[in-house]
Amino acid sequence: MLTKRQATLATFICNYLAERGVTPSYEEMCAALGLRSKSGIHALVLALEERGYIRRIPNRARAIDVLRLPTGVALTQLPVVAAASSALVEVPIMGCISTGAPRATIEAKRGVLRLGADVMPSGGCFALEVKGDSMREAAILDGDLAIVRRQDVAASGDIVVVLIDEQEAALKRLRRYPQTVVLQAANPAYEARVLKPDRVKIIGRLALLLRHCPEGSRSV
Repeated sequence: MLTKRQATLATFICNYLAERGVTPSYEEMCAALGLRSKSGIHALVLALEERGYIRRIPNRARAIDVLRLPTGVALTQLPVVAAASSALVEVPIMGCISTGAPRATIEAKRGVLRLGADVMPSGGCFALEVKGDSMREAAILDGDLAIVRRQDVAASGDIVVVLIDEQEAALKRLRRYPQTVVLQAANPAYEARVLKPDRVKIIGRLALLLRHCPEGSRSV
């Protein structure tokens, strides 16, 4: 259970990340909450991390992963393209991926997404349309577009696209243990999958999420 101020900060971080693709600075957090001291913000950030809402990434500025949303928070749409003056990068759309039950492999390229170079993560990327609700508490919702950086290694706690037994593809949070790999959902209605490491092949790490907006509610 979050205090009112903790919930306010968590909501601000979530929506700032959704709108700009980066997390806010401590100065911006202070301004948003009307606080004068960074120490107060630091204490709130630590409390959110202890409660499992965020994860700080050491030795990097503006590096906070949102692990789950406060109750009642609805994220605004992530930017699909940058300003007109920005160069555009083409990202192949490689079909759909299920967050609930694994899907029989990633489909062939079915289109191209054009994103502003200034919002794109570094490295080769591809896009997948999210199907299902098992990652909803990680703010990954049905219909969203997941921008995935191609890589074959990932740290414990990363959200990744994996192939299971070279046949099934899934989008899950990766947890590493000495003898097993756990593919963890972000929805208590779904059980985690515990597998031997040699059954799991990492395809890429979630780098950016584009929020799906139903027709009639898309922001201009």
